[in-house]
Order: sequence, then structure tokens, then C-alpha cells
Amino acid sequence: AFEKQTVLTGKYFCLAHDKLPIACYGVISLKTMSKYPCLIYSPSRNVLDALLNFSGDTKKAIYIDDFSVFSQMIRQGAGASFISVLDHNSFVSETPYKVIPFKEKIHFDVNFVYKKNAVLSPAMREFIAYAQNFYLNYGKFLSIKY
Repeated sequence: AFEKQTVLTGKYFCLAHDKLPIACYGVISLKTMSKYPCLIYSPSRNVLDALLNFSGDTKKAIYIDDFSVFSQMIRQGAGASFISVLDHNSFVSETPYKVIPFKEKIHFDVNFVYKKNAVLSPAMREFIAYAQNFYLNYGKFLSIKY
């Protein structure tokens, strides 16, 4: 048997340049987002691909391996993407991007899974505490710069 401890909890939002037509939405569904070009940075592919498959249409998804190319395409307004935000942070942006909530309320957890009755080393306990406290104390200062 296994135990799990949640380290972080958050949710996904749609990220769009304010010059895109999609930026006029106050709330958006995955199905509506999938009608527009959707940029996905490849390391996030498994999770984000599953979200788009949920909407039933992945024809407009563009997968990009190079982060500099991905960020340049976002800056130029080539399509919308996903952004994850921790639950305790409100996303404040002074950029030309709009963060649009999804109708589906897509939450995620980052969990630490270990064997039940396992004795966690002091280093493991310290790591869990560090991860939780870091994002609680400094998460509001972290942002993705496109």
C-alpha cells in the first residue's frame, strides 16, 4: 500500500496574447480553445494533450520542442497556450497577455508518493517542507516571462 502527500495544488488557465480574438473571452471552455491554434511546449505534452483530447479536437495543436521558439510564438500572438497557477496565488500580469479561466475548472496536484509505513528520511521530510514553503512564500513573485 502507498501513502501520498500533496505538496502543491493549482489549476490551469488559458494564456492568450491580447491581440488574439480568443482574448475577448471572460471564461473559456477547452472545446472553444481547441478551435484556435494551440501552442504546447513539448515537455508539457502528456498533460496538455490529454486536456485537448478531452475537448475532442487536437487538429490545431502545435507542439514545440524549443522554449525560445515557443516563447517567441507566444510573444507574436501565434496561438493560445496553457498556464498553471498555484491555488494560493492570483495571477497578476502587466504584460500583453490575458489569463482566461476554463469553464471546466481543471485542477492539478503535485504529490509525493511513498510506501505506507515507510520511515521518511530527514532529507525527504525537509524536501517536502521546503517545496510547500517555497511556493507559499515566493510563488507570487514567480512568473513565466514570454
